[in-house]
Amino acid sequence: MTFDPVHPGHLNIIKTLSEKFDKVIVVPTTVRLKAFKKNEQMFSFNERFEMLKDKCKQFSNVEVSDVERNVDDSWRFIDTLRTLTSGHLMTELEHYYVAIGADNFQRFKEWADWEEILKIAHLVVFGRPGYVADFPDIEHEFIEMNMDVSSTEVRERMRKTIEQDFDEMIDDMTWAKEYFEDGYDEDLTDVAAE
Repeated sequence: MTFDPVHPGHLNIIKTLSEKFDKVIVVPTTVRLKAFKKNEQMFSFNERFEMLKDKCKQFSNVEVSDVERNVDDSWRFIDTLRTLTSGHLMTELEHYYVAIGADNFQRFKEWADWEEILKIAHLVVFGRPGYVADFPDIEHEFIEMNMDVSSTEVRERMRKTIEQDFDEMIDDMTWAKEYFEDGYDEDLTDVAAE
C-alpha cells in the first residue's frame, strides 16, 4: 500500500493485522506504475513514512519499515518481500503474510513475479465495497472490511478542497480592494515611473 495519505481504513487494517499476528511490518510503497495508480502521488515517501510511524505508535507489535525509501523504478514488490524475509527483521518467523486490498488482488496476476510472491508468503486480502476478491486458483485469506475509503478518493477530496480554498481566497481579496481604494496604487505608479 502506498499510504498516500494514511487514512482510517489503513489504520483499521493495521489494527486487524496487529490483533491477528505477533509481528506486523508496514511498508509504505513507492508509486512506480502509473497503470496501477489513478492520479499522482500527493505526499513524499518521507512524509508518508513519518505519518505511518506516528499513527502506528499505538500498536506495540507494529513496525514501519523504510525498505522502499531509496528504490528506483526497476524495484518491484518481490524485491521488498525478498529483502524483508532475508533480513534480520523477519528471518525468525515461520510464516509470512502479505496484506493487500481487494482492488490490488483483482490485478495481482499483473504483478511482477506474482507466483514467486505466493511461494514466499500467504495472501491476506482485505475486502472493499465494489471489488470482488475471487481467484479460485490463488490461495488467500479474505477479511471483509466495511469501510468504503481509498487513498485515491482522499487525495481527490484534498485537492478539491485546496482548489476551493484558493479560489475563495482569491475571490475574497478585500485586503487588495482596500489597498487600492486607499490610494496606495499611486505609490506603485510612482515606483514604476522611477
